[in-house]
Amino acid sequence: FFAVAINHSIYYNTSVNSPLTQSVSAQVKDALLFLFSFFIFDRNIVSNTLVFGVLVTFSGGVLYGYVKYQEHVSTAAYASKETE
Repeated sequence: FFAVAINHSIYYNTSVNSPLTQSVSAQVKDALLFLFSFFIFDRNIVSNTLVFGVLVTFSGGVLYGYVKYQEHVSTAAYASKETE
């Protein structure tokens, strides 16, 4: 049931919002899934390498979202200057 709910929410989010919003919500979803899996499954498997990998992955996602946001802002600013 949980997987169906996640897939439906991703489909709905993609059809209603922008790609930037989808990217941000995907990062939040991944962070929540990591935390839930940490508390549900064996905590002893968490190692420095695993934490480093998760941090690199989240940092890349945040950086990607930031770059896409800056592109969106600059495109909107350019479009508004053209209409003046």
